[in-house]
Amino acid sequence: EMWADNVWGTAPGMGTVFAERPHFATMKALLINTAAQYDWTAGGPNADIDRFKQGWGYPQAQAAYDRAPLTKVVNEDSVLEAMERDIYQATVPAAQDALKITMVYADRAGTPGAALHRVNDVTVKATAPDGTVYWGNSGLISGLWSAPAGTADTKNTVENVFIQNPMAGVWQIQVEATEVNMDVHIETPEDDQDYALVVYGVTDLVLGVIFED
Repeated sequence: EMWADNVWGTAPGMGTVFAERPHFATMKALLINTAAQYDWTAGGPNADIDRFKQGWGYPQAQAAYDRAPLTKVVNEDSVLEAMERDIYQATVPAAQDALKITMVYADRAGTPGAALHRVNDVTVKATAPDGTVYWGNSGLISGLWSAPAGTADTKNTVENVFIQNPMAGVWQIQVEATEVNMDVHIETPEDDQDYALVVYGVTDLVLGVIFED
């Protein structure tokens, strides 16, 4: 209903809430990005818990609504071929409590029993105004906030960058299709991959040109 009511400025038409709905990857990204985080790292009787067991938090519709003015959504609007990347400029205002970047992509079904289940690979990277780099999921497997540097996540179809008290200014967010082994976006003749991106804590999100190595 919030999507059909244009809460995120995604400009849907005049259809029903069923016709005016986001892609499933976008819905998943919105749920993760606006989830209530909890400190599962404290230990206790379940000291072996980790991100893979506890997930990204629990959904909270009120937070999704309240954060909408500072939330920008890419509803699988961009399509990438292998080694292409989108670069966004995201403006973080002063005294912003958090910058949350969530990228989700739909992957083709992997081969049963394979050591690596994903087929295509899309990665996200955020660069602060001072040049500090944060790769998707770096530091988030064992903690609540992203760690700088690290390496690209080449296994997961969900990647997050969560920055507490982010530096004000223009951040660069890069989404790259590092591997496209099978076609996902069947509407186009090329072998390509789309993705959903949700960014909270910004006043605008501007896509630059597509870069290709």
